[in-house]
Amino acid sequence: MSYIGLNAITHDRPFDGLIDRISITFFVKNSSEILDEATLLTNYKFDVGNLNVDSGPITIEAMSHNVYKSLSDNRSCALFNSSDSYFQTTGFTLLNSHQYELSITFWLRLNIIAPLNDINVIAILQLTSLIDGQLSSSYACVFGLVVFPKNSTVGIHFPAVSPRIINVNNWIIENNTWVHLGIAYDGQDTFYFYKNGQLIGNNTQQQYSTVILDDPRLALAIGGVYFNDSDAQNSEIFKKMTCFAKASSFNYSTMDGEIDELMMFGRLLTQSEFVDLAHSQY
Repeated sequence: MSYIGLNAITHDRPFDGLIDRISITFFVKNSSEILDEATLLTNYKFDVGNLNVDSGPITIEAMSHNVYKSLSDNRSCALFNSSDSYFQTTGFTLLNSHQYELSITFWLRLNIIAPLNDINVIAILQLTSLIDGQLSSSYACVFGLVVFPKNSTVGIHFPAVSPRIINVNNWIIENNTWVHLGIAYDGQDTFYFYKNGQLIGNNTQQQYSTVILDDPRLALAIGGVYFNDSDAQNSEIFKKMTCFAKASSFNYSTMDGEIDELMMFGRLLTQSEFVDLAHSQY
């Protein structure tokens, strides 16, 4: 028999803290399974009727609007084909024990349309962090992933560090083609960028460590409808992301495409893990 809380025998040293998601399994789990349970923050597979269902151990229900289930190349995925399509998940946090390391991976197939001008970018993914001590709608930008439709290159935007969008070694996204993307943060000063399991490049700035700190509560969104000048910006959902619109002078375009297997980890994935994810899920 096991106890959690007050020691029922001696009444000494009672537990003072929080616990969550206790489970008992009648088999031995391997180290990989235990590591995933401890560090997998979200896992959206988009293979059931409710696209907001999180298949990960924390089961964070997402929010979405005008996102549809689609069957593409014999895989079930989430389709974004409306000017007000978005998918957002909130409330997950990083681990101090892992120095706030973070990895995000997902499949993307993007329909790239010729831009109206050279400063247009397609908003793909945005990550924000709750500002400590402020209202729940007060979020600071961490980073955004965009695509320049003029040349199909990927850019990374860190509004809290620099107003410019970083070009990572001419990281190109092929039009209407499935590609596996990965972004990893080492918890200190470097972000790493992966395409189909291969390291494309990295970017190091000392200021990165000041953006994610103090047990942050994070929000992540796919699509960029909240960048438009519309009533949607008054919604609590969109207030978590509007710091990007306020911080940038670029013209944002909403995303037209599909995503699948959106996963976030509270640790730095290894190169071999990015390779495995890129080859095992498609």
